[in-house]
Amino acid sequence: MQQLAKYEYLVIGALGILALLIIIPAVFKARIAVRDDLRMQDMAILKQAVEQYNNTHDFYVTPPTTTSPCTTSMELDSWLFGSNSSLIKEGHIDALPHDVRESTDRHYVYCATDIQSGRTTGYYLEAHLEQRLEPEIGFDEDESRKFDYRILNQDDKTLYRVCGGTETQCKPQDA
Repeated sequence: MQQLAKYEYLVIGALGILALLIIIPAVFKARIAVRDDLRMQDMAILKQAVEQYNNTHDFYVTPPTTTSPCTTSMELDSWLFGSNSSLIKEGHIDALPHDVRESTDRHYVYCATDIQSGRTTGYYLEAHLEQRLEPEIGFDEDESRKFDYRILNQDDKTLYRVCGGTETQCKPQDA
């Protein structure tokens, strides 16, 4: 009887280890999915703020003439993500989101892609996802997010890109 109890403990221990080997990767995968969903939500919030800016000015946020047309949330003096952001100053957004893992080279990007006469008429917002997804061009039909997006695999990164204005890279070339 005592011998049987030893085997029972071994079996229970082995089953416990097996359960952990199954559960732990699932938990990590779920956490990655949650962080990526937060990034997509942040892109939706930023897009809404940029579109509100456009409704006010009849053009999108335009970079200063002496800077690059792209800026990131990692730049301390970013003209869009920094403390002098016109989106915050004009009340289009209360606070600019930053990636939860920004310190590991995951940041948000805003690029003015079409600037005419000092006014931006096209742009994209971009986030670096942790999940490896297949490239895709689509329309996000979530109730709070109705916009074109593109998933790109570039330099071993998966990028989620949201487009606006006359910029068409989120649409198929023959559309």
